[in-house]
Amino acid sequence: MVDDQRFASYRPDVLVYETDPLQEDVTIAGPISPKLKIASSATDSDFDVKLIDVFPEDYPDPDDMSHGNKRILDAPPTHMGAYEELLRGEPFRAKFRNSWEKPEPLAPAKRRTSTSPCRICSTLSVAAIAS
Repeated sequence: MVDDQRFASYRPDVLVYETDPLQEDVTIAGPISPKLKIASSATDSDFDVKLIDVFPEDYPDPDDMSHGNKRILDAPPTHMGAYEELLRGEPFRAKFRNSWEKPEPLAPAKRRTSTSPCRICSTLSVAAIAS
């Protein structure tokens, strides 16, 4: 999924944790293993952990936003101010929290801590520099 991720924060079942704008460049390399504290009313649930880079509000749109009088069937152009770029996203089905070979149902309403398995990530997030 490479689309703008702004839609996700409007969902009532999504939690968003956000840092202040970066003051310097940050490199993230290697596996990411977020620990989730989970509970569900069901015997299985899906979780999605995403690492997203949020562009500055005043980030410029690309120069080729207009197609003149051509008939374009593509989606409308995306405005890049506050664009949310997916750097890494991993779905996680709770029944596989302990083993891929032996799925285990959740005990409804029981809280537990689980580590979401994310593949190796390598990215450089460049700090926004105010002009």
